[in-house]
Amino acid sequence: MDDIIVRQYTEGDEYEITDLLTISGTHLRTAVYWRWSNIKTPFSRSICVVLEAHDKTIIGHYSIMNVKLFFNGDVYNAGFGGQLVIHPQFRNFKLLWKLLNFAWEKCKENKIDFVFAFPNANIWPIKYNMMNWKLVNEFKSLELNISDSFGNGKDDVLSSQLEFERITNLGDFENTIDRLWNENKINMKSKIYIEKNFRFVSWRFFRHPLHHYPFFLVKNNGKYVGWVALKLYNKNSMSYGHIVDVVALGKDHYIWIVKEAVSFFKKYNVNILSLWCGENLKKLFKELGFKETGFSTNFGIKIINNVPETAMDINAWDLTMSYSDAF
Repeated sequence: MDDIIVRQYTEGDEYEITDLLTISGTHLRTAVYWRWSNIKTPFSRSICVVLEAHDKTIIGHYSIMNVKLFFNGDVYNAGFGGQLVIHPQFRNFKLLWKLLNFAWEKCKENKIDFVFAFPNANIWPIKYNMMNWKLVNEFKSLELNISDSFGNGKDDVLSSQLEFERITNLGDFENTIDRLWNENKINMKSKIYIEKNFRFVSWRFFRHPLHHYPFFLVKNNGKYVGWVALKLYNKNSMSYGHIVDVVALGKDHYIWIVKEAVSFFKKYNVNILSLWCGENLKKLFKELGFKETGFSTNFGIKIINNVPETAMDINAWDLTMSYSDAF
């Protein structure tokens, strides 16, 4: 074990990293995906560290995406931790500790304030009990059985005025996406959020090399008032839908955008619809039939230099599925 070194990523490592991710999990991963998530982000380049065996084989990997988070007029240099993997033949706490401590040191050098992540149930006890991670919350996604759901509400005045426009080329709507975000974030001053401007939306939903996201702009009386990004997938003979993210100018628009999304999913015989949302919207969705019965997620923070006290309150986050690389 003493001949295993830890170092930063160098050009070309992504091919062996992809080999490692492929043999260690069930999710499809490619070198193109790795570069999309670590090199070609709308933020600065990720901090990526690897474990290297004596024969130069990469046997471990961890990446921390540099993310600008905004809260109450302040900007925080945060990191999103992900893609933690160690070769099955080399898994032990000593190597895990070596890899992650090196990553934390690089975070300090790069003036990262804190790292946030959604660790799975296997790694979370280690991070929490031995690596000084703080639990923000363990939460369940809101879930809707579409067969039991509400209708699309076309008899409602607002819904009758809404128009969903499927977008396949976002480049024609750069100014629209930026305007919607700038108008929306006025109401986000008390939230911790990522800038969901054109650069983010284009990268996250239109350039993702693995996932397909139906994306819609929403008009009310001829004016764009929001957008929604959706996802479809199948698992164990069941069809699932995710509302990955929504930007809407007002709660009423938000609710009716979700209702229209349900109508979209119904067309494709989706059984279960899931989403994440803040506490301010949760009550509204429960009234529409959503229940907190979905998959469970650990949300944790590793403090490196500085973290706003509010970050330990999950209700302070503008938390949507687009924050996680799992969706």
